[in-house]
Amino acid sequence: MTVDSQGWLDWAIKAPGPPEKGKYPSDPERAMSEILYIVMHLAGGWEAFLRRGHRPGDKASWTFSNCQDGDFYQHYPLSALTWTSGAYPQNRDGLACENEGMPGWLMNAAQIANARRMREDVKAICPNLRAPLLGAGFREHDELTNGATDCPSGAIAPFYRSYLQAQEEDMALTPEEHSKLMNLWDWAQEQHDILKGSGTPNMDGTPEPESVLGRLKALEAQLNTMPTLSVDAAAIAKAVNDDLHERTKE
Repeated sequence: MTVDSQGWLDWAIKAPGPPEKGKYPSDPERAMSEILYIVMHLAGGWEAFLRRGHRPGDKASWTFSNCQDGDFYQHYPLSALTWTSGAYPQNRDGLACENEGMPGWLMNAAQIANARRMREDVKAICPNLRAPLLGAGFREHDELTNGATDCPSGAIAPFYRSYLQAQEEDMALTPEEHSKLMNLWDWAQEQHDILKGSGTPNMDGTPEPESVLGRLKALEAQLNTMPTLSVDAAAIAKAVNDDLHERTKE
């Protein structure tokens, strides 16, 4: 078993942060079924800073620290509510992973391997974790804080791309399917850019075919003609669609 009964990964370096920074006064913990996504951060610092799992004297804490030398720390159990993704809703719905590096750096192979392993183990115990796509099962700090930060400055892109490459290899795609999958990736990135920092998207007055929801319908109709991609595409589309409903509901 890779996740123990207390919500700790058995392969991560256990470096507990202050207990008071892993909860809210009125909300001390969450169930595994309530975790919806992983928030990928760029630490803007190095391992000595990361391994604490919090910033002393500051209201900041996080669950995981992913270091460039391959060390991977866990500071709080999965049930904890840490304080680094901008506000209570995303701190409650998401798990925060700080990745060692500065703006201009990219995640390296060791960090990508750690993050993929972490995501796989979290998914095994968190049944409602969304599909591994940016804007669905992966979110970013600048997206969730209405443009108030430049974190993660594009540093996580190689990690997201690794999922696309793995899908291509696993599926043994034809050239046509490869083209469709690349279109899906480009579309998802476009939707992320539309939503990034926007809070509540304004869809009033947008023609149906051009709206986000209209594009989702067109995407599903296009990809459902391809058996190889239909299940994954539908799951991804649903995850983004569900997220839109959360953002736009009264």
